[in-house]
Amino acid sequence: MQSLQKRFTGEGVQWIVITSTSPAHSTTSSPLSRRPGSPGHGAAASVAALDADGRIGRAYAAKVTPHMYVIDPGGALVYAGAIDDKRSANPADVKTASNYVVQAFAELRAGKPVLGGRHPGLRLPRSSYD
Repeated sequence: MQSLQKRFTGEGVQWIVITSTSPAHSTTSSPLSRRPGSPGHGAAASVAALDADGRIGRAYAAKVTPHMYVIDPGGALVYAGAIDDKRSANPADVKTASNYVVQAFAELRAGKPVLGGRHPGLRLPRSSYD
């Protein structure tokens, strides 16, 4: 994911990382700079924010980690779902994955409608909204 952040932010995309973590979770007390999604983890997000009460996550119906969203320049949500077609975070699996986010950006840039605008999340279940 970090390489995608670097690639797309380098192309002018605003990549926002929102961590929706329960206040009781062990990482909540750590500084934002040490959380996943921060530069300390090799990330290149434009913005990293904490959504401790889950309000943003619920507004976008985030159910898994990571849950990806692509919003076009006009502010329309054009993609919501999994980052790719693999149920694994194993680097070997990521290399062979079909990346839905890359596909969405390619379609946007080509002036085409984003096909497959919703894919069910495939990663870790969310528990911070319970």
